[in-house]
Amino acid sequence: MSEIWTPPRLAVSHPILFSKEEIEEYERVILGNKSANEHLASKFFSHFPKFLFLGKGQEVKREVNLYDHSGEAIGRVDFFRKNYGTKWWDLIELKSPSKEFVVGSGKHLRPSESVNKAIHQANDYRRWIDEDAYLRAKLLSKGILVYKPQIVVVVGREKGEIDELVLRNLYDRLNYGPIEVKSYNDIYNFAKEQYQSNGLLIYFGQIGNSRQQVSSDILNLPKPENYHPWLTERISIAVVDNYNLGEWKNFKDIKAGDELWNYSSSPESWRALAGRAGIAVVRNGQMIQQILTMMN
Repeated sequence: MSEIWTPPRLAVSHPILFSKEEIEEYERVILGNKSANEHLASKFFSHFPKFLFLGKGQEVKREVNLYDHSGEAIGRVDFFRKNYGTKWWDLIELKSPSKEFVVGSGKHLRPSESVNKAIHQANDYRRWIDEDAYLRAKLLSKGILVYKPQIVVVVGREKGEIDELVLRNLYDRLNYGPIEVKSYNDIYNFAKEQYQSNGLLIYFGQIGNSRQQVSSDILNLPKPENYHPWLTERISIAVVDNYNLGEWKNFKDIKAGDELWNYSSSPESWRALAGRAGIAVVRNGQMIQQILTMMN
């Protein structure tokens, strides 16, 4: 071989997971904004539809009008959502984040009137769609295949501490048949938990246990003399938050301060058809774990 092949730098991203900035924006625009209304929520979700995916959606369509045979608009669905694994679309009904989610106190909590109205409206939309083939054909012309859709209702914010068992019982009463009711707090908690789940955080050639970005200057440092001779280059890796990293998930011993390097075995090994190259986790100059990307 005339030269040693070096594995390319990595760049990893994921379109449906959440960033710190997106969650903070949700807090600011939706939860922390006393004047937040349905229109603002709809606009936010149109920019950040992943908040409505809830781990299973892949596409949404916003503000879709429903028409009867005369061409008159009889309603408007806030969002239709298509999930992975199915060709059918679900229906999402939004109400204002500033509304109360529950009313009452103690063990006598009950859904607010806003929740009940949202459920009734969404059920009306579902009934109209199921009963009217013309309406379904109009939706299909927009790429929305829908019949007996599942319904997600998002309305209101939870205020104060609520007994977990009481709240669990309330959701049990609300979520029946095709109905799934969520507060805006539920959407936030889902996003936050997914963000904080046990993913690796990889920054610019080092692996860290915080979201404090490591300076890319590390890439320009020379390799110390005591480092393993096979190490060829520190790797620059795009920020990865809570991403399923495949083989990286098997690296149980990664610690803050560990480095990521391209490695390649000696030229003699390649000439002897025993060459190895790949990506290594390096600690104190030594490769402690590797992913093999090439061999001969």
